[in-house]
Amino acid sequence: MEPQSSFDPYRAPRAALESTATHAAPLASRGKRLGGAIVDLVLRLLPNYLLHLGGVSRRATSGNIVDFYLRLGPWANLAGAAVASLTVVQWYLITRRGQSLGKMVVRSRIVRMNGAAAGFLQGVVIRNWALWLLEVPNVVLPLLGVPSTPIMRKIFGTLALVDFLFIFGPDKRCLHDLLAGTKVVDGAPPKRP
Repeated sequence: MEPQSSFDPYRAPRAALESTATHAAPLASRGKRLGGAIVDLVLRLLPNYLLHLGGVSRRATSGNIVDFYLRLGPWANLAGAAVASLTVVQWYLITRRGQSLGKMVVRSRIVRMNGAAAGFLQGVVIRNWALWLLEVPNVVLPLLGVPSTPIMRKIFGTLALVDFLFIFGPDKRCLHDLLAGTKVVDGAPPKRP
């Protein structure tokens, strides 16, 4: 009988593995997330506020956002272009850095659950555009020429509230984070080589 060899070609290799869990960035606090959202909201509303200071009132229109930007003349068109440009910049920053301007101010960022960069699909399409679906009664329907009803606005408003209330769960993730498979962590993105 031959002695049995310790070599087994079907056995998994043995190596000391370093845990990546200790290197993961901590979750951003709820206060940081709120602060970043407020900065983003102020930036989004600033052109409209400046129009209001200039004497242009949204109440002068038939009540929808499309009329506000398209029918009130060059200043409203300029404000609409500013909002659209800011939106594109925000999408670019989220795709490249995992940060909106508000997240840059509070030093937090969006990552996938495994810590990888969120990218365009998870960071913008699933995470942000899902929130925009909640704006259907205020933006999409007026674009299509369909009036929205008060009950429809209440339903979509309630869905938006439910989305944000999810942040009070133990993992501090809103519903849009759960849909996209993302989380918001502390800190700036790592430097690219």
